[in-house]
Amino acid sequence: KSDEVKAAYEKCKELNHNVVYLIRRFFSNLFRDNENLIKNIKNNCTFNFSKCDYVNAPSKIDKIIEFFNTFTIYQKVDNNDYLFVDTKFKFPEHKDTVNGLKKLKDGRIALYSFEKTIEILDPKNNYHIDMVIKGHPGGVLALDQFDNGDLVSVSGQHVMLWSITKDTYKCLHTIHYGEFQYLWFVAVCGDNRIAVANDKVIHIYDFSGGITTTPIKELKQHANIIRNLYYSKNKDLLLSSGEDNMLYVWNLKTYELLAQFDDCSCTQLNSIQQLDEDRVYASVFGEIKVINLKTFREEKDNTIRDVGCVLSFAILRHKNTLLLGGYSTAMRVYKKDEKVRNDYKSGCKDDIDKFCVVDEHHIISLTKKSNEIKLWEY
Repeated sequence: KSDEVKAAYEKCKELNHNVVYLIRRFFSNLFRDNENLIKNIKNNCTFNFSKCDYVNAPSKIDKIIEFFNTFTIYQKVDNNDYLFVDTKFKFPEHKDTVNGLKKLKDGRIALYSFEKTIEILDPKNNYHIDMVIKGHPGGVLALDQFDNGDLVSVSGQHVMLWSITKDTYKCLHTIHYGEFQYLWFVAVCGDNRIAVANDKVIHIYDFSGGITTTPIKELKQHANIIRNLYYSKNKDLLLSSGEDNMLYVWNLKTYELLAQFDDCSCTQLNSIQQLDEDRVYASVFGEIKVINLKTFREEKDNTIRDVGCVLSFAILRHKNTLLLGGYSTAMRVYKKDEKVRNDYKSGCKDDIDKFCVVDEHHIISLTKKSNEIKLWEY
């Protein structure tokens, strides 16, 4: 064990990464099944996250403590360096493809799949399944949430509204589109509206006057299937993109088309993400563009180039640091200000299709092909 950890520590020094998580994970794994040794460590070792000292170690762990006493560990505080540790947490197994995961407003995580269910997991309770929402006629393809906590999901040719609490759920309303309609995505647009991607058309529904099955507006501009919708709440704008390689920006007050960008096949679920009040990231062919929602222009000086085939990305603690997935099982950290990137061998079986940021120190990855869900500490 000592030789393995020593080698890992030397590698971390070489890469200039944060080693505190490595040490903590080592102790956690080594003593997980031995309560007496855990008590000895807690009672006889003093830990400080800026400097780690070990005092009065009992004989049972003398050899390990002796090794760690050969150096002093300082935790980096600039948050620009990341070390990703696979927590080996076992999520529930699924018989069919998990299509996506979303962090809900109460901090819980929703997994939705072709098993016709939405599973609600609680990170504060060891990712225990609080609730399984059933009743979908087909696999769940997309999911979003209103500010009041209600959910909207797309399943088969149906859009379904759900009321959820901590312990219960209820289907409030179902909109049936008919047999040959293909629904790909749904986005909540403010307090009472939703946008549904129906093949090449965006349908806008307004529930402020009560439940309705008739859209108040159809937005027609796309020449091919719409795969992604993103709502910018502070601007009341809707962004849509799809297989026609176009990205459109719509004003949801007037429903007029405000701007369009070509070479923007943002077909992944989280390929458009908010950078700040006025700007969004949009992942496209080998690049991540920065689009300004004030000027409706692409900030070409801020384009992140040559990032390869990005299937998913997440904004880490620093907004100028991105975690990228889709590199034949690897994860890539890109520091925008420094224009540098580091690759991590993830151990995932396939390309990473989705990332979900749980909190400042945990992230979940999803590989759809192998149905593999992993929890990472960073």
